[in-house]
Amino acid sequence: MKEHRLTSRIFYCFVLGFAVAIPSSAFAQSCAMCYRSAAQSGPAATRALAQGILVLLIPTLTFFVGVLVFAIRRANSSE
Repeated sequence: MKEHRLTSRIFYCFVLGFAVAIPSSAFAQSCAMCYRSAAQSGPAATRALAQGILVLLIPTLTFFVGVLVFAIRRANSSE
């Protein structure tokens, strides 16, 4: 039981360390053509692009948080 708990803590520390170690420039990668076409579009297209990003982000975050909550509850229930 303690071995499982130690393994879980090591895994959480590894994930946290990995998330902190990723440079911010890695998140800024984008296609120059996409950037130019988005910059040249009007305010309505810019707003639509922002809404499209949110539409794609919300289900992904919901799934991620659900899996994380499930994993934490399962880890706590086995103690």
